[in-house]
Amino acid sequence: MQNPCKPNYEYKDGIMQLKDETLEDLIDKYQSTGWLPYQWGVWVTAYARQKLHAGLAIIDPDDFVYSDTDSIKCMGDYSQAFEELNRKYKHDELSALDPKGKRHYIGIYEYEESYRRFKTMGAKKYAYEDQEGKLHITISGVNKRLGAAELGTLDRFKEGFIFRSGGGLAALYNDFPEVTEVKIQGHRLPVISNVALFESTYTLGMAADYRKLVLWLMNNDIRSALHYER
Repeated sequence: MQNPCKPNYEYKDGIMQLKDETLEDLIDKYQSTGWLPYQWGVWVTAYARQKLHAGLAIIDPDDFVYSDTDSIKCMGDYSQAFEELNRKYKHDELSALDPKGKRHYIGIYEYEESYRRFKTMGAKKYAYEDQEGKLHITISGVNKRLGAAELGTLDRFKEGFIFRSGGGLAALYNDFPEVTEVKIQGHRLPVISNVALFESTYTLGMAADYRKLVLWLMNNDIRSALHYER
């Protein structure tokens, strides 16, 4: 968890100095910015994960394809089973009407679309063809539109493919315990902890732990891996 009450530095008249603020000042400033309580994030995430597991439990493990924080992808028609599951979570007090009078519930499953073909290399890293054959991608760090156009075809979605125009921005985190001097183009500049954003490429690959899981699944019963009680 990040520290929400970090000390502030002020650059004035060529001098970088720590602002004269007490911990109480920093806490008051943080609480006045409108951030939600930390525990809300914890429990909302916990309940979302609970419902995700409830959805996984109704799918035959042999039909399971992919899942991440807010979605499940599987083979077969489970629309009726998910509708029955949704009835448990549809509560008017957890809903709202849109301007057209349609009621929307939170915490329920919604059908997205059927895919013709699908490939994944891990969480938030997949590509698919819809029923019309159009290519779509979801890769954390890659622009969806530019990346899909650059990939061109699902057959090129494999380790080693480099996204250049769709690579987006990379973040470089520089953590310094105190003010540090760096030399840039002959000038000495005092800096503090920062994040540098720069244009970058993205190379498709598979994380070591995910590769290990895939190899294990290839040699074992997927039902054992998902730990479902039938």
